[in-house]
Amino acid sequence: MSNGVVVIEGSVPPDGTRVEVKPLTSDAKDAELPGFGIWKDRADMADSVHAARELRGCSERRNDHA
Repeated sequence: MSNGVVVIEGSVPPDGTRVEVKPLTSDAKDAELPGFGIWKDRADMADSVHAARELRGCSERRNDHA
């Protein structure tokens, strides 16, 4: 949107084509979700990529013993 006017990116549909315009979810609204930032103070989750790999590894090892 630019100055209150919806700007269509890419190929523009022909005149008279009905379109639906929905606002995108903003990060600010995500911050209002109840679980947002729940682990922000956990030192073991400081590196989220490493933490995800560790959790995935634990899960895979549990499945190996089933």
